[in-house]
Amino acid sequence: MKPGGIMTLELRSQCARRARAGSTLIDVAVGTAMLSLLMIPTVGMMGRSSRLARQLAIEEALLFDADQILEQHKVLLCDPAVFSGSSIQTNSDMADSWVTNGRYALLSEHDSSIPMNRLRTITVTAWQDSNRNGQVDAIEPQQTLRTQWCQP
Repeated sequence: MKPGGIMTLELRSQCARRARAGSTLIDVAVGTAMLSLLMIPTVGMMGRSSRLARQLAIEEALLFDADQILEQHKVLLCDPAVFSGSSIQTNSDMADSWVTNGRYALLSEHDSSIPMNRLRTITVTAWQDSNRNGQVDAIEPQQTLRTQWCQP
């Protein structure tokens, strides 16, 4: 080895240590604090997202149930005696529904704008009756379908 070879090795390791300066405990603490401040709104959004997903699932189930009731009523109206009969109004529980406390209201009446009662207007409202009063309240999730059905 050349004289001073050990000295050259020591200088190189000191230079390498300065170039690879690591994070101090303060840097880690500040980084953790910043990350936690960013996570607080994220947790709030996750809660809101799950609440909205639950509401959407209820509204989809209500829409499905209302459509099923509407289709069943159309099948009944295929009988000319039922079609020519008087208006039908029903308010009842939904027996086979995914929605807790689900209810529906059906109104089927002749459209007076068409002569000889050849057209019926059918309206179905399905809702989650949270307070169990049998009435559609503004705060309760609900879905309404309306169609017209011609005489068979």
